[in-house]
Amino acid sequence: MPKDSIVEIPSGSGNKYRYEYSEGQTLYRGPVGSAPEIGEAEFMAAMKGTGAMSEVVFWALVDKLNWGKDLDYKRIERYLLREITKDEAEAMREQFKKQKSELYKALDPYVQLSDDSYDDLLSHIIGLGEDEYNSNMRNPRKASERADMMDFKESFSYAIPHTDDYRMTELNEWKPKIDEKQKSYKKARNEASVDIRDEYDTILHALDTLESGDVKGFLATKREAVGAATLITEREKEEARKRGEDTPFWAIVWTTDQINHFYGQIDHYLGP
Repeated sequence: MPKDSIVEIPSGSGNKYRYEYSEGQTLYRGPVGSAPEIGEAEFMAAMKGTGAMSEVVFWALVDKLNWGKDLDYKRIERYLLREITKDEAEAMREQFKKQKSELYKALDPYVQLSDDSYDDLLSHIIGLGEDEYNSNMRNPRKASERADMMDFKESFSYAIPHTDDYRMTELNEWKPKIDEKQKSYKKARNEASVDIRDEYDTILHALDTLESGDVKGFLATKREAVGAATLITEREKEEARKRGEDTPFWAIVWTTDQINHFYGQIDHYLGP
């Protein structure tokens, strides 16, 4: 890294954390230069996933994630899957556990919640950033008041990707599921009435597009596929009612909710 170079990381709250490599071989973190120092080796190891993530780097990253914006752990996980490596995510998780353990010790005498809710509270406070974390460490009754009002959301901890999440960013991991759906819909098409086979073809075409590796093209078919699934479901329900039967299995294999979920998963893990 060149002498006196500066790397700025914009944060979700509008601050900029400044990492400055000086002649003294030290990186400093801002925004105003008053934060603790970390050495170059530690910083680079943390950012490259070859070592433990320091508190400085952890809090800079948490601030950038802006949990308080919408409390959406899926948005954050999606971002992290594209911005940090699997090893970096593991290092982040270890630092997260460390911070949560310290917060637990400080708040435990003051907070009365079930185990799950307490974990959500701790994670929520960490997600809100270093300032909020330190404020609760200094004044645990603040967390107690938040707990009494149930003013926290499940759960920032879900946002940090696991190893399996990174595995799902590879299209090959989805091939068995895609193949299974293709077989199911081909069978369903053959057993369906002629007037709704075009709708099955729409869904099958979407799956073929995904199988070919064209993720962008697949995501572009969502509206048509959802429409086709909705029509299939309604038609099969209507026919079943006429026959005095239960709705056939094929009518509920790919309901509107299920199709939206599948497209959401593909976008989450494989989308741009």
